[in-house]
Amino acid sequence: ERRIRDEDGARIRSLGLESYGVPSVGHTFLVRSIPGDPRRPDLIVAFRDVAEDAYGHTIVWRILQRVSLEYGERR
Repeated sequence: ERRIRDEDGARIRSLGLESYGVPSVGHTFLVRSIPGDPRRPDLIVAFRDVAEDAYGHTIVWRILQRVSLEYGERR
């Protein structure tokens, strides 16, 4: 059984991110990270869950794109 802090569990449920028992091993996910600091780039990252054991999951990842914007620049 995974151990998730109560406040993290509540956040997961509020976002509708519960897995409903679906295994994630072998699946690839795409994530965009927007840091909120205009001096730091946005990142688009792909990661794959490659293994699971009693201690958790093993993932591999690759940064696919960095998007640097100067403050005030428009897309």
